[in-house]
Amino acid sequence: MGTEKKCENCFLFQSICVCQFLSPIETRTSIVVVAHRKELFKVTNTGRLACLNLTNSHLISFGEKDKPLDLSDFKNNGKKNYLLFPSEHAVPLDQIKPPESHVNLFLPDGNWRQAKKIANRLSRQMDFVSVKLPPGPPGEYQIRYHPDTSKICTIEAIMRSLQYLEPEVKLAALKNLFLLMRDRLLWKKGSIKLEQIHSYMESSINAPQQN
Repeated sequence: MGTEKKCENCFLFQSICVCQFLSPIETRTSIVVVAHRKELFKVTNTGRLACLNLTNSHLISFGEKDKPLDLSDFKNNGKKNYLLFPSEHAVPLDQIKPPESHVNLFLPDGNWRQAKKIANRLSRQMDFVSVKLPPGPPGEYQIRYHPDTSKICTIEAIMRSLQYLEPEVKLAALKNLFLLMRDRLLWKKGSIKLEQIHSYMESSINAPQQN
């Protein structure tokens, strides 16, 4: 599986690419995914997939040699900056009134050690309102195991955040895309059968290609 070429857009393997199912969603909230360089191009990365499907989103690489983190586009642009990370002083999003103006929502993307490092670096470079998700159901990713069921993947964190920040936004297309990605990866690993893959627009879905 590791030698198969990847799609240059979604970075899934070409045989399980989901790009044909992208369905852009508009939001007032600017989603800013700051992904660790070791995470950015993995087939299992969900932050990239979210940004491909959200028109008001940005994907920033963190930790590249000779390329310092540049947040100049988000400073003094009239938007409030939220940092989603479960720090000690973070405020649960269900305790914050949905903003009437546009905001930037920053999400560190990586394993938990990497995400903490990214969050600390972001906090040193800009002023943020620190926010976190309130307790919720376990994540549905299943590709990466974490003993703490409250730990969810980046695309799930984005969807849950938008439910509080913009409850009127319809996210079914993003949820379906995520489940399709998850199941195609599980199928590729041999963990599920072809008929168990989540059907995104059932009448038109193409089966992943066998190699």
